[in-house]
Amino acid sequence: MKKYLLISLLAFHYTAFAHDAWIEAEAEKYTVYYGHEKPEKYSAEKIKEIQVIDANNKPVPHKISSEAGKAVQVIPEGKPALFTLSFDNGFWTKNQQGKWENKPKSQVKKSIESSHALKFGKSIVLWNEFSHKPRGQRLEIVPLNVSAPVANQAFAFQVFYDGEPLSKAVITQNGKETKIVTDAQGKASLLLTKGKQRIGVEHRIPLIADSEADSLSLEANLWFIVE
Repeated sequence: MKKYLLISLLAFHYTAFAHDAWIEAEAEKYTVYYGHEKPEKYSAEKIKEIQVIDANNKPVPHKISSEAGKAVQVIPEGKPALFTLSFDNGFWTKNQQGKWENKPKSQVKKSIESSHALKFGKSIVLWNEFSHKPRGQRLEIVPLNVSAPVANQAFAFQVFYDGEPLSKAVITQNGKETKIVTDAQGKASLLLTKGKQRIGVEHRIPLIADSEADSLSLEANLWFIVE
């Protein structure tokens, strides 16, 4: 059985596994993206679960469109208010040359470090009374305000890990690290500009005596548009 020692990183550097996976809405088109500051190619098999929720907090039936070489499309059969995404980016191991390989450390000779990267995305396309409710993701960013965010005003949120507030977690905005860190209650706030916003957080958990990875890297993001 894997043993976990829980820690929250006060600071971290971006590596091969420090990427987000999120669902982006544009003109009623809903696309699954993966990447850091810009979208990158990914395997559709890494998408483990997608949930679509309507304004009444009810599940929306949906289909998935996956074509080789293209980003996955989510096709709801109703009007969505919120999406959640679970994305398993697999194992990433740094080799002796300092390069990252998408393999467990058992398959890389004399590995330097390795991680199993799991990503949790949440996208709000219609703000309502349910927008600030936790969705039960293992790592999750939850807005503290019900109303839609406004440009040039503080946007408050709370970070949860396994349902408990996560303190001392460094916040990212649109793929870039900020100086903002969550407080003892897992709360933080930042100023927003108009346009697409992606707020992110990482929580890393060392794995003791694990043959495949040295740590479990959890990353969560919250995506929305500020009008």
